[in-house]
Amino acid sequence: MDSGLPRSGRREKVELHLPTGVTLASVPDRSLDDLLRAGELDAVFSAHPPASFERSDPEIVRLYNGYESVERECVARTGIFPIMHVVGPRLSP
Repeated sequence: MDSGLPRSGRREKVELHLPTGVTLASVPDRSLDDLLRAGELDAVFSAHPPASFERSDPEIVRLYNGYESVERECVARTGIFPIMHVVGPRLSP
């Protein structure tokens, strides 16, 4: 399975039904890691870390410095472990 992170050209396996105002742009010739390193993406949520992060690129960092303590606080507060599929940004109105 390819997340689009290491290689370009990932295609969705199911039809997406995006909310009004949300658009999806396909970038067939660049990977998510390429876009992240170029500053064209602010963040990537993925099951696997970007290759640039694994190579210790100083420009590619975790969203939270102390992510383990943030996860523990979330579990203590909500009783839910924040796996990737239930974490999302809160957008300002």
